[in-house]
Amino acid sequence: MFAKAVQEFETAYRKAIAACMKPALPLVICTIYNGRFPDPAYQQRVGVAIAGSDDAIIRIGVEKQLKTIELRQVCTMPEDYANPIEPSSVGGEKIARAIVRAVTEPAGTRRGAQVVAG
Repeated sequence: MFAKAVQEFETAYRKAIAACMKPALPLVICTIYNGRFPDPAYQQRVGVAIAGSDDAIIRIGVEKQLKTIELRQVCTMPEDYANPIEPSSVGGEKIARAIVRAVTEPAGTRRGAQVVAG
């Protein structure tokens, strides 16, 4: 069941990326952050559930040679979240800095895949 959900996500995400690439403008994508849930067991389940989609996002980013912001490495502290699923002003600032770095850093200045972390 989980594999089917990830496959459906990947199919839809590929279509969205293809549509975004049609104008031939620069494109930066990002993974899905894990959130910050008060129940550790639920937080762990959320992380596992999101990992499949994030894997698809990263694979597509590498395949299409897109810069990818790894939000799980950007929003890492409790203060990065205003509630379990939304970034706080602190988390929002971190995300904004990652976006600025992704769009202003010249392509090819990092070795390997162009994944931007916190």
